[in-house]
Amino acid sequence: MSSASADEADRDGQHERARLELLYKVATAGAHLEVDATASSLADAMVPVVADWGLVVLLDSGGAIEELRVSRSPDPALEPALERILQAYPIGLDADSGIGLALRRGDRVIYEDIGDDLLAKVAIDDEHLRLLTSLELGAAVIEPLTVRGRRVGALAGINRRGRPLTGRDLVLIGEVASHAAPLLANARLHRDLVASDRALRISEAILRAQGESGVEGLLVVSPEGELLSFNSRFAEMWGFSDEVLATRSDEEALADAMTRLVDPEGFIAEVEATYANPVAPRRDEIHFLDGRVLDRYGAPLRLDDDTYLGWAWYFRDITAERRAQEALMESGERFASLARTLQESLLPPDLPDIVGAEVAARFHPAGDGSQIGGDFYDVFQTSETEWCAVMGDVCGKGALAARLTALVRYTARATATRTPSVVHNLEVLNTALLRQSEQDRRRGEHRFATASLVRFRRTEGGLDVRAGCGGHPPPLLLRADGTVEALPCRGSLLGMFDQVRFEPAELSLQVGETLVLYTDGVTEARRGKEEFGEERLVQLLTRHAGSSAASVAGAVEQEVLTFQDGLARDDIAVLAIQAVAAGDD
Repeated sequence: MSSASADEADRDGQHERARLELLYKVATAGAHLEVDATASSLADAMVPVVADWGLVVLLDSGGAIEELRVSRSPDPALEPALERILQAYPIGLDADSGIGLALRRGDRVIYEDIGDDLLAKVAIDDEHLRLLTSLELGAAVIEPLTVRGRRVGALAGINRRGRPLTGRDLVLIGEVASHAAPLLANARLHRDLVASDRALRISEAILRAQGESGVEGLLVVSPEGELLSFNSRFAEMWGFSDEVLATRSDEEALADAMTRLVDPEGFIAEVEATYANPVAPRRDEIHFLDGRVLDRYGAPLRLDDDTYLGWAWYFRDITAERRAQEALMESGERFASLARTLQESLLPPDLPDIVGAEVAARFHPAGDGSQIGGDFYDVFQTSETEWCAVMGDVCGKGALAARLTALVRYTARATATRTPSVVHNLEVLNTALLRQSEQDRRRGEHRFATASLVRFRRTEGGLDVRAGCGGHPPPLLLRADGTVEALPCRGSLLGMFDQVRFEPAELSLQVGETLVLYTDGVTEARRGKEEFGEERLVQLLTRHAGSSAASVAGAVEQEVLTFQDGLARDDIAVLAIQAVAAGDD
């Protein structure tokens, strides 16, 4: 090899190492699902590999800037000017240049040479122009961030004069943007979920407090229809004038009351039926035209000899309580919606098409899906020839479980891309979870995870597979003749111990054979005291020998749900990987 070729190969190697390190930083930026920290980490990750400055803008649901983060300046002397620009001259989203242009077009905007003419065009006043000029800007690229068809923000790489944007820089910035968009969206979903959960708890507390307080209105009516007794709260609730009350006539009061009610005919019919048969207590709600709601409870007054003395009515204004209940219901629905959306965001929206393999998955959340569980799966490419599949289960439920799930999933992606060793991948996951455990313990929490990790590549006869397990059920191998066997891989729980041991397994998956990964929501599904169990799972797989990966995964999900009478009591996750002949995938 010539000296020039060797130098070029060395430069290519350095670039690839820098690229992998950058993508690792990006992948781990969203591990804790915190909006500001994620945005800051993404901005910092770009420097100095692809730019002198990294800038991240996140939009709120209304399209305004919610979060703006800029990396540290390459020259500390420039920090005052940059800080002044950010404070005094907010980014114009309606501008015909820069971030505003990129967001409106939905496409990359590149400035290969930022000259004085461009600065004069974007500057708002002379002071702004002076500050921009002092930064000695040379080139910039702005990438809009899009998630599921909606623009959530933008990412920019900015260079000083003397550092042009190369083709490699543009490709890498594009890669960063494609990873950054879902990370920011997931962090925002997590924040909204936590806020919704807090609002829901406050609403519940308010509702309880309102139920424990309040002053009742009281009215006693004689058998002859005379108002025998009432308190001022009763008169205030109903808005009766002194003249009506002075008549002491229940008939007069009822006639006056009818003008204020939503259903006057129903109200009077209920009263007449009560007086006609004064035996059992009655309770109902009265709705006023002005929106108020009264809780009405009535009971007959009788002496020991059963002499009927009249009817006692008690009234409680529950307007605020009903409104709080409605708000609570809306909060609950919003919480459930956010939970489902966040759960979905922690799973891949689509599985990749892989030459030589068919991959299919099924995920069914516990209950109605309003509580985030810890089950997850992922399938991603680690090199030109190799793919990785992960199936995991995080201890606990709710927002904290979602945060740990994000940590495991993104760490798995990062470490699987950097090293091909299954054992090392699981060791890195364990280390990341141990660090998180230290923070959790300070809050009185302790969480751990289990995971199966499978790396596979296409061969002439099928797939070459390496698998490892960290406290997770080992994958099951379904052969073409219907025999089923568990892979001989085992290992420690993740996030529990400093010293861990993992025993990997290797096999050749022949065409027509299927590898099935699953969580304990499958085998531990219960019907009364009976458990679904691994034996029933093996029998199910045997019956589906020769079926496609999608059919196998779907059959497992359906049979487990049927076993539980259609209601999943725990998350159900299934991932099937089948070796197929080239042209069948």
